[in-house]
Amino acid sequence: RPASPPRDGQPDDSPAGDGASPPAKLPEYTDWALERSGGWGPFQKRYTLRLNAVWALNGMQTMAQLFTTLPPHRRRICSSSVDQCNYDALPDDDCSVLRSEYEYMEPGHSVATDFE
Repeated sequence: RPASPPRDGQPDDSPAGDGASPPAKLPEYTDWALERSGGWGPFQKRYTLRLNAVWALNGMQTMAQLFTTLPPHRRRICSSSVDQCNYDALPDDDCSVLRSEYEYMEPGHSVATDFE
């Protein structure tokens, strides 16, 4: 785009090229930029919709990965019939305990509990 001629002998040093410098504050700058680009038109709406769709898909993948990989928290089943029973939480990496010797503390908190 060719540079516009200077007004009143003053050089035009604004980024917009029309002698009007952009506002310093972000809300005013946004309004100024939308006005310069033709307003909130179909291009801006399509661009915003597509960008938000990508961010939503990314967010869903992140949340699905987070919740499906949570380890199931387990505790030993109380096998003694004495006055009280202490439930000890098992470490998540302890695979030596038989399935009949432990139970899940919160079965709904992990997808892994659905497969047992």
